Amino acid sequence: MSWFIIMKRRGAHVEPLPDAPIFEDLVEAETWAATYLEGDPPLFDKSLDSIEVHRQEAQLAMRQVASARR
Repeated sequence: MSWFIIMKRRGAHVEPLPDAPIFEDLVEAETWAATYLEGDPPLFDKSLDSIEVHRQEAQLAMRQVASARR
């Protein structure tokens, strides 16, 4: 089973966005990402180049998000 996680990019460095949930549906993940970018300016870290939706296997997605929240 694949899940979708929101990743933040700074140059070549990509890591999970710590305050983003994990999604089972690609459309929901893309909608969340677009809403995040268009929301209150304080929510969007201006030093980010972009945020992206990545497909991950369930166990890897959980580990990546957990490590980003530490």
